[in-house]
Amino acid sequence: MKLFLSRILLFICFIFISISTKSQNLKISDKESYVELRKNYENKPENDKRALPFVNAYIKKAKKEKNFEKIYQGYQDAAFYSSDKALKLKYADSCVISRQ
Repeated sequence: MKLFLSRILLFICFIFISISTKSQNLKISDKESYVELRKNYENKPENDKRALPFVNAYIKKAKKEKNFEKIYQGYQDAAFYSSDKALKLKYADSCVISRQ
């Protein structure tokens, strides 16, 4: 009986882990515009980490297209929405570098 219960518990844990992992892997279509990406996070408050997956998708798209204006905007947004001061500094630094 203990073995059966431990297997059920293990199975339930596995299900929860797989669900949480899937929700973290944000898949963005290459056809999605910058405006559509920003709509996902632009109304969130400052330091709201929930915006970062969308901001990272924005930056990834901009890098792929070598659109330096959008890379700059993405790093600005990342600095705004990150709650970690060290990350804010890192994103601000990337923002400056992308303008050079």
